[in-house]
Amino acid sequence: MNRGLGAVAAGHPATAQAGAEVLERGGNAVDAVVGMVCAASVCEPTLTSLGGGGFLMVHHPQGNPVLVDCFVRAPGLGPRNHVAPWSVFDLDLGDTILSYGIGPASVAVPGIVAGIAEASARWGRLSMLHASLPAIGLAEGGVRLTAEQAYELELNRDLFRNSAHARATFLDHAGQPHREGEFVRQPELAAAIEELAATGGRSMYDGAIARAIVAWSDASGGRIALDDLASYRPIIRTPHSVRIGDAVLHTNPSPAYGGALVADLLTWMHERHGIGWSSSHGTHDERQINASLVEAQLAILSLDRRPPRTVPPAPGEHVLHHEDAVVVGQGAREWSRSPSTSHISAIDADGMHASVTFTVGYGSGEWIPGYGIQFNNMLAEYDHRIVRAPGSTIPSMMTPTIWSTPGRLLSIGSAGSDRIPGALAHICTRAGGDGMSLHDA
Repeated sequence: MNRGLGAVAAGHPATAQAGAEVLERGGNAVDAVVGMVCAASVCEPTLTSLGGGGFLMVHHPQGNPVLVDCFVRAPGLGPRNHVAPWSVFDLDLGDTILSYGIGPASVAVPGIVAGIAEASARWGRLSMLHASLPAIGLAEGGVRLTAEQAYELELNRDLFRNSAHARATFLDHAGQPHREGEFVRQPELAAAIEELAATGGRSMYDGAIARAIVAWSDASGGRIALDDLASYRPIIRTPHSVRIGDAVLHTNPSPAYGGALVADLLTWMHERHGIGWSSSHGTHDERQINASLVEAQLAILSLDRRPPRTVPPAPGEHVLHHEDAVVVGQGAREWSRSPSTSHISAIDADGMHASVTFTVGYGSGEWIPGYGIQFNNMLAEYDHRIVRAPGSTIPSMMTPTIWSTPGRLLSIGSAGSDRIPGALAHICTRAGGDGMSLHDA
């Protein structure tokens, strides 16, 4: 969406509209991203939430890009009297059963609120509350379900039936998900966004919402203690950067996985086939670029940078043995990585770029009582058997990325879990090496 004051991109029309309104009110790209993160939590409740985490990239033409690590963290900094057992939810996709962890034991320490609050304070032009006003309006007035969100609600209907809040918000009186075109109103979430924005995010970590989280955790056997919340700080990281031909890539650094994979894919293609941003333009056709990308993916992604379940734990980690876990449910028992992710980007008239990839995982089916915020289930990802050092960032494939050449800058990101590195490498080579427009690429 382009309104002359900049441009925004999002996964839901109302999210993009919220970002455009922030720009029209005098906000910059960071303000627009802050507003769209809040709006996406309203418009895309099955994909993301203020109870999740993400990675935020900011780049100003007069400075160097920075990466804000505001992903979820491992709990365990405070004592817990009771920890609930693991639960598994079976999602019936017709030809397969997808199983993943839900419930109190699956919830990691949320980070996205701290991240957007930090970005707002450092680089924003508006207050966090001002940037959040369109999202508050969406939650109060309601959002009409798109076909995609209606489909997602249908997929998650059994999970949402586990929560009184979700039943009242997303299901009708017969217990069926609201359908495409119907309005979904979330007044509790509206009040929560206003509370978070007015306190610069601190309510989530040492205020009223933090107390609600700890009370929920105490009552349900969650792993989050007050110390986990109070100690949370976003980490400002230097992006992983590499020069490829006449292009420079800036992407998500360690401990995330995806950025290094994107860089390796593009480097492989350049070194073996000379494919870069503009050096290859007019010298490689579509078939050559496709073949090179497939070759790179087979060579790089098959190495699988993720820690397999059989490797010895790193310092500060230990293996969660089977006897420590109680698995509930029927069907397949492979713990899958989450595709439930959203990405938004913004650029303003001054040339500042900001983008964020953020997620609630599959969703835990647990909600902060009284605030309408769904918790993530990121402790139940594929490597759930590795219990990480308390306070450490959970690794992720999410990869907001900047790819630049003289005269052109591309700010991109994607959902898709393991598909993210290949998707971003594809866009970079197509929009550059193949000369395609960004839309076509």
